[in-house]
Amino acid sequence: MVLGAFVVASLALTWALRPQSARVLRWDGAFWSLSGARPMGMAEAAVALDLQCTLLLRLQEAGRATQWLWADRSAAPERWNAMRRAVYCRAPSPQDAGLPNAAAAAPAARIPDFPA
Repeated sequence: MVLGAFVVASLALTWALRPQSARVLRWDGAFWSLSGARPMGMAEAAVALDLQCTLLLRLQEAGRATQWLWADRSAAPERWNAMRRAVYCRAPSPQDAGLPNAAAAAPAARIPDFPA
């Protein structure tokens, strides 16, 4: 049983540390998009783990499987603070502004693209 657990843990670690293709995480003020091998267009992001200089993000797009993404400050130190603020920012809802479509009425909070 211990050997089986070791093999499973080793395979999981190998999978997690495999080289990733270059991806770019983008926030348009309402949704997140992710470029790369498995692109996402209108995803919602949630912070699963915050280590200050590294974030584990959960990206979820309607009707698609969840993608997990590590974002690290060293990828773009000049954009790190803007990206952190955006990921913790909640997109405006119609109830926030009392408008039928608050996301369209709110100004877009554009941040620089972040390499993920």
